[in-house]
Amino acid sequence: MKGYQQWVADYAKASHEKASGLVPGMDSMEAESINEQLLDYVMLRLRLADGIPLSELQLRHGHSAARTTVETLLSGDLLRERYACETMIKGQRHVRLTDPEGFLMSNDCISTLFAELSTPDADQAHTVQATASH
Repeated sequence: MKGYQQWVADYAKASHEKASGLVPGMDSMEAESINEQLLDYVMLRLRLADGIPLSELQLRHGHSAARTTVETLLSGDLLRERYACETMIKGQRHVRLTDPEGFLMSNDCISTLFAELSTPDADQAHTVQATASH
């Protein structure tokens, strides 16, 4: 409990002083790579009923990431098994997991997409495009 209280005190002090913006004790943490940010975004969005808004994905991570996501989720086994679909929500094109099949198989769907987004060629394409779009 004493360690936690010290952490809270350090955090409050750092927040008050607006120091480095890092959480105390985590100043040695490396920033996430662009590819890690992409994988986090994809994983979290696919766990929501709305799924991934493709225009937002393209804006944040480039055309290559959006194309790979669509091709992976809407072709082959994932679509054939009815785990993923494309839909329009508020005028925006989304790719999402189906309910209930896709959500029940979400770990498989997400890991399949991770494998496609994490190839060395894909990493380079996403990094170049995401950097250019910022």
